[in-house]
Amino acid sequence: MAKTNAYKQIQSNTNPCVQHCRQFITFLDPLLEKKVINLIIWKPSMRPNINTIELAHLYFLPKPHKLGAPL
Repeated sequence: MAKTNAYKQIQSNTNPCVQHCRQFITFLDPLLEKKVINLIIWKPSMRPNINTIELAHLYFLPKPHKLGAPL
């Protein structure tokens, strides 16, 4: 991670997922208005909750080709 700078640590206490969630909802609003998506099904089961949404955790797999790697 440090060598490639592929990831950066979030320094502030703001959740970057909130902006993505708002963009997602903005994108879907016209579909809901046109009744392409059923609101009764979408709202309780598929609508993201801004208060509980979080970034996915990053997990690394062990390297099975190395001797002594825990498998």
